[in-house]
Amino acid sequence: CDVESFKVLFNIEKRRAPRTTKKVFIGMITIVPSDRVRYDMEAKIKASEELKATIETYLRKGDVYTMVNREQFLIMLPNMESDNVELIIDRISWRYKENSSAKDFDLEFKFQPIT
Repeated sequence: CDVESFKVLFNIEKRRAPRTTKKVFIGMITIVPSDRVRYDMEAKIKASEELKATIETYLRKGDVYTMVNREQFLIMLPNMESDNVELIIDRISWRYKENSSAKDFDLEFKFQPIT
């Protein structure tokens, strides 16, 4: 979804979070160039498109994401146990590396629960 819709959904989940037993996690995935290689903008755009396709394919129904810029995606994971966040990170990371032709980039993940 677009950034504005993501903000609306985030605020809804933030208000709902204190009334549920499962947590809602918000995270950022950042595309970073690997240390060993120089890249051009076209390669970064391709890496971003491939990450978007990976996220669309491997998130659960009900999970929400938005592209903040060419390097960053925000993801919201409602009704989630903290142990499962690592599984999702591993799945996205592994699938991206497996399917991506942009080998010059790595992914950084930062997730935290909404309180």
